[in-house]
Parts: sequence; structure tokens; C-alpha cells
Amino acid sequence: MLANEITPNAYTYIVIIKELASCSLRDPNFPHFVKFANMYFVEMLDNGLQPTSGTYIALSEKLDEGRDRKEFGELIKAKGQVDQANEFYKQNKRGIIPDVAIHTVVIEAYANAGKANSALKAYKHMLANGVDPNLYIYSVLIKALAADSDFILTARKYFLKMLDKSIIPNSDIYEAVSKRAKADDK
Repeated sequence: MLANEITPNAYTYIVIIKELASCSLRDPNFPHFVKFANMYFVEMLDNGLQPTSGTYIALSEKLDEGRDRKEFGELIKAKGQVDQANEFYKQNKRGIIPDVAIHTVVIEAYANAGKANSALKAYKHMLANGVDPNLYIYSVLIKALAADSDFILTARKYFLKMLDKSIIPNSDIYEAVSKRAKADDK
């Protein structure tokens, strides 16, 4: 990408970091993958892009206990991500994954499997448990719903809800909803 002068966006960084951090501990390249995930995380912050909570969790789970995790928290603070750093420290001390991350994983799993109805049910379950959606959850949900012709109206409904909450959609969301609308118009 960089060789072609294409600047990665937040979503690109998130995907790369999560993939690198998903490597197995038994993989002989594990230390290198985690090192690169950490490097891209720093690059993402340096470019003023905001990681999702899932990105923090994916990387922090692969860091060694103690020193590496503390350094990671300090790095987050140094990059101006004080609220995220404080939340990271709280979670790290308690060993708790935030509810939003757990729900995101479930919604994303259903969406990736092409099960829009199940993704929607998981989303509604999340809301029922008092967890507020963020841009990433809306993105995953709306794209999954828009990909299924039975749920295009529901996708549009959640697109409008997102706007009502002053959450600015990314280009992926616009594209998913508009592609389906064009396909339905034909």
C-alpha cells in the first residue's frame, strides 16, 4: 500500500493489528508478529487514527505479563490516549474484557458468517444489556444487514440511528448501504 502511495485508514490498521496479534504462541514467528502489531499500533496512533477497544484487547492479550503490558499502557498515555490508557489499566488489573468487546466479537462472527439475522439478534442482546454501540459495531452490523436483501430496510434504520447519535459513518458503511440501494433500484 505504502509503495503505491496509498495511506492506510483506521480499519486497515485494525485488521492488520488483529491478524498479527491472532498468531499462535506456538508459531516460531510469534515474537515478530507481536512486535509488528505493536509497531503498527504506534503508527496508527501517530497518524491520529483511533483504535477500537478490540484492537487494544487483541494486542494486549499477546503481550507478556508485567513489563510489556505496562510499557503498552505507558505508550497509549504518551500518544494522548489517556482515557483509553486508564481503561486499559483498569481492565488489565481486573483481567476483565469490556462488555462492548465481547459483544463486538459475537456480532462480527455472525456477520462474517453471513448470518445477518443472528448478528441483529446479538446486537439487540447487547442493547438489552445496556452496552452502547460504537462506530465499529455499527459498521459491522450495517454491512452485514445491507449484504442481505431481506434486511436492507433494517440496515437503513440502524444507519439513521447511528446518525441520530452523532456517530459519523465511515465510507464502508455508506458504500454498503448505497450499493444495496442501487441493486434494489434495478
